[in-house]
Amino acid sequence: MQTILITLTIVAALVLILLVSLLPRESQQFYRDSNTSIGKSGYWETHLAKKILVLLASLALIVLMIFFMIQSL
Repeated sequence: MQTILITLTIVAALVLILLVSLLPRESQQFYRDSNTSIGKSGYWETHLAKKILVLLASLALIVLMIFFMIQSL
């Protein structure tokens, strides 16, 4: 059982690293006021599928790690 959990955790971590590296970089420009962002798409509107996959992979990794910690007690 532990080898399966370790393998799933490693796979989930590698998938998360891969997905995060595929996401486009968002530039943060704090010197501009909010009027310059009017009409631009929101954060979740661009590359929605990739961002949801990253969210699901990170949640799966957290759940696996918590389950692994409980198993090792």
